[in-house]
Amino acid sequence: MGAALLAGSVAGAQARETAAIPPIVFASGQLDRDLVVMRENGSHKRVLTPAGRDDSDPSWSPDGLRIAFSFYNGRRSRIGLLELGTGLVRDLGDGFNPDWSPDGRRLVFLEAEGFDDLMTMNANGTNRRRLGLDETGIADETDPAWAPDGAEIAFVGDGLWVADARTGKARRIRAEGTPGAATWSPDGHTIAFDCGPGRFNVCLVRSDGTRFRGLTRKGSHPNWSPRGGLIATTRQDVLKPGILVFRTNGKLVRALRNGSARPDWSPNGKRLVAERELVGGPRLYATGSSRGSMARLTQGSFRDTAASWAPDGQSIAFRRHVHGRCTITILDTESHKARTLVRRTVDLACMDQPTWSPDGRRVYYSSSGDLWWVPSRGGRPRRLTRSTQREQSPRVAPDGSSLGFVDGDGAWLLMPNGVRTRLVPGAVDFSWSHDGRSIAYLLWDGGNEEADLYVRAGSADPRKVFDAVEDAPSWSPDDRRLAFSYTTTRPETSVLAVTDLVGNATDLVDDATQPDWRTPGT
Repeated sequence: MGAALLAGSVAGAQARETAAIPPIVFASGQLDRDLVVMRENGSHKRVLTPAGRDDSDPSWSPDGLRIAFSFYNGRRSRIGLLELGTGLVRDLGDGFNPDWSPDGRRLVFLEAEGFDDLMTMNANGTNRRRLGLDETGIADETDPAWAPDGAEIAFVGDGLWVADARTGKARRIRAEGTPGAATWSPDGHTIAFDCGPGRFNVCLVRSDGTRFRGLTRKGSHPNWSPRGGLIATTRQDVLKPGILVFRTNGKLVRALRNGSARPDWSPNGKRLVAERELVGGPRLYATGSSRGSMARLTQGSFRDTAASWAPDGQSIAFRRHVHGRCTITILDTESHKARTLVRRTVDLACMDQPTWSPDGRRVYYSSSGDLWWVPSRGGRPRRLTRSTQREQSPRVAPDGSSLGFVDGDGAWLLMPNGVRTRLVPGAVDFSWSHDGRSIAYLLWDGGNEEADLYVRAGSADPRKVFDAVEDAPSWSPDDRRLAFSYTTTRPETSVLAVTDLVGNATDLVDDATQPDWRTPGT
């Protein structure tokens, strides 16, 4: 089993992450999650893994130096291992909801295939073993917990179960319970577990099944503090997600309304690590030309769309919807700092892609149905056109001085002297290859009310490459492939894909739109 290193980051390690930003930038509306560490009162919060992997279910190692967690690689759930000292993340293979053995040498987790059994493995990903618990009602919410003495593993399936960690032999100690989390008290005598829905959501019971009692109606996925006096739970509220901390008598100590969930205590009990689900709209990500981990480029609660790489590959121009305004914003990929270039544009969807001049000194964009440009270092925007047609999608032509765009009649070329020439009648969007010899464009398929992707080289007949494409295609640096997003109905979502020029396509990322490939030599 390989242990490939993924893009991971903590404070001081950001340079390693930004230096390896993949070449295809895109907007994603996916609700992804990061791991966040904070003090037990909710203060001093810091993001540990801002990589856009959809990280969740953190579990602190007994020595406090590592965190095991779940992440999604675009196809399957995997187990990641974050080294807090270096910020590196190691991929340990398929799995979900990990928990550490007391000696820190092994992990127990939910298998990713079928979600109906538990597995164990060494902390380096080797020696994987199924426990054979298929008949116990394990489901994808099952979050197992290793007993403090290392001999048993508790989990909730069809009731509360305890399994021998070596043999896998299991016994059901309570009929109550719904797939969720179980957690041991530090002395190993009591288990807190998800027992709802019912009168209580979280219950307590002795490890032999006696002294059963309810703890709270609020929260789920309990986790016992190292000293045994507190139990942290997830607050499952769409509007106010967070962490609730209770005493063992059920008294609420504090509510951490910081958008975090699934908490796990540090070994000294002074900090919590949790997953934080990000909401608020699309953000910008980067990915490679084959499936793999992604790097998130923009943070915060803004809607970021329509990204366009600068010619030097060091900056990205994009649309940012903030406080009811649609802006043109520039992101520095080294510092991750964003600056507003145009404070207000009129673009109802705030999704029309800007573009750069070949020398990187100008950014072209559409606003109020006309074409504009603005110096990339900042300055006064200047209008290029005044038309009754709604002009958008500016594209700098291969000659470096003319400008392509689309309106309701198709794609056009605007020359420096103001003369307009039609490029592709009826085109919805388009892009030129870097060598200027080919053009890729979208045409409506009237029968299906969807746009199809075509490629035309010189004066040759166009070739249809793909169906139901959403956004302008973006050429690879060698002009042999195209990145684009298309709509699938299984289930309905936008998929980022890459295709060659005859239609052999590969899906890269789900829930992704408006890709742009970094330009040659960057």
